[in-house]
Amino acid sequence: GVFVRTEEVTVGKGQSVTLHTGALENYHQIIWRDTMQIDNQTGSLTISNISTEHAGLYKLQIINKFKKSAQKEFNVSVPAPLPIPKIIKDSERSSCSKCVLQCSVIDVRQATLSWYEGNLLISSIPVSGLNSSSFLLLELNDQDINNYSCVVNSSISNQTEQLNINELCPPCSGMQQLQQRKYDYC
Repeated sequence: GVFVRTEEVTVGKGQSVTLHTGALENYHQIIWRDTMQIDNQTGSLTISNISTEHAGLYKLQIINKFKKSAQKEFNVSVPAPLPIPKIIKDSERSSCSKCVLQCSVIDVRQATLSWYEGNLLISSIPVSGLNSSSFLLLELNDQDINNYSCVVNSSISNQTEQLNINELCPPCSGMQQLQQRKYDYC
């Protein structure tokens, strides 16, 4: 009898993947319907330096000494690399005493967008959807000088953008502070 089982395999561009045959007892012939680097002892197929051209269906046929065969399929997907998140100041929500920052990514599926203070996770949201934008806010006070970063993370890779707090949240001048206090009292 022929048994076909399909495994879903996701691997990042430039990485390597090994497609394992499973148990090989009583089998004397292994046929991959694609030629890559085959381990002669295990029958496993290794694809190095993955690119989008390697994506697709790989079929394996194992024939035992009784001429019975089993089939296994591997559906290999190579998703696009994650974009670097973008950090901008949200001017409408910011004032002299607080700086509100927005970290965003576009066209990302099955990932997480997070703010970190050093190595400490502050906030996080799931991100999923092509042709859509996702963002996460961070509010800092005017005395904050800590190290912050925004990270988009998937099961196979991540991208980080470091916050330049002096560039995006410069201290207010004396005149700006007076104007801000005037608005605060109105």
